Amino acid sequence: ARAVAQHGLAVPIGTWETVGCGLVLQGGIGHLTRYASVTADNILEVEAVLPNGDIKVLNNKSEGLDKDIFWGIRGAGPALAVVTKIILRAYPITSVKYTRVIRKSATDDEDVAFLRKCELALRKLPKEQSCDIHIGSGNDNEITLGLFPMTLLDKKFDSNFTDALGFTEDSLMECSYCDYPGASLASQDKQTEGRDEAAFSAQTAAGVLTYMRNMFVDELPSEAWHVIVGAVKNRPTAMCSVALQHTGGTVRSTEAGIFRCRDFEFSVVIGSMWTENQTDMRNKCMKWADELWQKLLEFGTGTYPADVDNFRRSDRIESELELAFGKNLKRLRQLKKIIDPESILKGTYALNS
Repeated sequence: ARAVAQHGLAVPIGTWETVGCGLVLQGGIGHLTRYASVTADNILEVEAVLPNGDIKVLNNKSEGLDKDIFWGIRGAGPALAVVTKIILRAYPITSVKYTRVIRKSATDDEDVAFLRKCELALRKLPKEQSCDIHIGSGNDNEITLGLFPMTLLDKKFDSNFTDALGFTEDSLMECSYCDYPGASLASQDKQTEGRDEAAFSAQTAAGVLTYMRNMFVDELPSEAWHVIVGAVKNRPTAMCSVALQHTGGTVRSTEAGIFRCRDFEFSVVIGSMWTENQTDMRNKCMKWADELWQKLLEFGTGTYPADVDNFRRSDRIESELELAFGKNLKRLRQLKKIIDPESILKGTYALNS
């Protein structure tokens, strides 16, 4: 990202710079998703090593089986090949303007009313604008509601949107696309333009253990917001939170590879984090995330392929694969049997069942 930024360009990568190609090949959701779709849709070419050792260069000009492999790699890449090179589409974006709307949690009903009002407002944003939501804790461990409006290409926010969230154009800060701090709940007196290094360090600190779940949702009625708010208020540790990445936009109108879920406005990320390396605490945190994911299932339209986990949830593998790949699962399994009949590349889920 920083290399192409020197040429006035941006590529649609993950939210954090540390996101690797394994996640990109299963979708890839970040700050440009609403504008440019998921990263997998922007893969122009890959160099890949197949399970039999063949090295392939795959792109939209590929034919026959190679065409099918290129289709599958863009959404289920880790299960099909070892990708050694990726060429991504780049966009003429150098900077972003953004602000943060930070609000201390109140009663459940007040929180839900505020979040629902904001959701209805941000759904009307054009593709150049987005607004992530984060419910968790800032520096003081108190539960906080955070909204993070961001705009590209100097596009001004509509006054109805700024009024609904309670901010003005004058409050917008500007930074390079690579330095956009994202959904940090650090107190406002700690804000600086660009990346919040303290928040970033907390996310990646040694000794912090993490268990993540994901659900794609198109709309969250008040009932769903009550589920989320209630869960965060009853979390096992102060580091547990729920982040809603604002997607929709171009995602809905693009379909380049196997990544099948298109009818979603939010990627809901349930982040369960703890520091005590004890079985009891790990089980509590994992249970909290799994139970919240299950409660959101009735509002979901699908899940991230990266969320499928045969190691921790082997009893649910088939239902999770269906949520991730839907109608594409049958074709994906046929492709897997052809190029990897011995299931050498297992990843976190087995396809040769």
